[in-house]
Amino acid sequence: AIFFLETDDPQKREKLVEYLMKSPGYSSHMSNWVFDLLRVTDRPANGRATLEPYRDWVRTAMADNMPWDEFTRKLLASSGDGWDPESAAVGYYVRDRGMPLDNLSNTMRIFLGARMECAQCHDDPFGTTERMDFYELAAFTHGQHEMRQRYMEPLWRELSDDERRNSREYRVARLLWDKVYGLSLSGGGDGRIDLPSDYQYR
Repeated sequence: AIFFLETDDPQKREKLVEYLMKSPGYSSHMSNWVFDLLRVTDRPANGRATLEPYRDWVRTAMADNMPWDEFTRKLLASSGDGWDPESAAVGYYVRDRGMPLDNLSNTMRIFLGARMECAQCHDDPFGTTERMDFYELAAFTHGQHEMRQRYMEPLWRELSDDERRNSREYRVARLLWDKVYGLSLSGGGDGRIDLPSDYQYR
């Protein structure tokens, strides 16, 4: 602080800001902020696939000062193998796999500043969002699946009985899924989602 105050350089403020924004502390702070925003945790997604490559991708994006519009586009349009640094953003969807309604609620809140979660149950009485709007948007990502899911399905069927769940084969298959196959996304959703049984606006 004393060095800054005693320096006569007219560009000292700009240089200090540039120095601070390139510091590891700034990168760490921004990464933690984005982790909170995107609900990224140390625990595996849904108790299964690891999210560490996704966490690394977010850290790198913050360290490189990736523009927010590019960051958003890479997250929302992500697909591919999560172990590939170019497509590790699939962790955004893997984190909520099997929960397209939760993913949509958070996507709308984070990137549009709109709280749509109430529209899961009823039309918005104070706005223009209808319950059907919510489900139409959720259909975009509903039905997403892992790239190599077809390789694992026969093995899961074979190992599904209670007796084999304690076997070495099951543990190896679980490890393969958790560490290799689970962190991937084969394109978008199927564009269809069933309306809930209590849908009241028919």
